Amino acid sequence: MSAVGESVPMTAVEDGLAHEVGAEDLSAGSEVGRYRALCGAVIGPAALTVPAGAPCRSCAVEVAPPGPEAAGVDARRSRRAAASWLRALRARTARRDAGATLSGVADDVAA
Repeated sequence: MSAVGESVPMTAVEDGLAHEVGAEDLSAGSEVGRYRALCGAVIGPAALTVPAGAPCRSCAVEVAPPGPEAAGVDARRSRRAAASWLRALRARTARRDAGATLSGVADDVAA
């Protein structure tokens, strides 16, 4: 999925690469048979019987999901919340286990 909407891979006759073509460019290019790929190249599509070419690296960058840098603040907030929850869970578990151990010792002393 690209930033401008959905895209479709299309193998180009010119270089044999599979370029990503956006939905808007797909409908605009259908009249003349030439399509503008997300990387900016104007391509002519190969026959559908031709195997898909290697992906165009420039187009792949355009359709790649955002990396951890782009989601940094949200990911960091999520990790902190999870870490805080885990620390609280460990503390509750430790208190529960310590209480069970102490009550077991008290039962042994009373007997």
